[in-house]
Amino acid sequence: MSVTDHGIEALRKAASLVTSGDTTETKLRTFSVSGMLSETYDYLSVNYATATQEIYTFKTGGSGGTTVATLTVNYTDSTKANVSNVAKT
Repeated sequence: MSVTDHGIEALRKAASLVTSGDTTETKLRTFSVSGMLSETYDYLSVNYATATQEIYTFKTGGSGGTTVATLTVNYTDSTKANVSNVAKT
């Protein structure tokens, strides 16, 4: 199983745990970066820098490859229910 296949399987498993309308379940939070990211990449890592910030690093050439873009997502508070801003570098 490749890393990509494993990621898809993890998302499928997480999605199967979501019950529509049941707020007691853990929900899978997603957002689209397609409008912000035009670079080609084959590796993505995430760093939970603080309780209110996530840093997504996109690379070519795998985990040791070249960084092509970084997205920093800042939330209004530690619940991460609302995005404050997103910066691309």
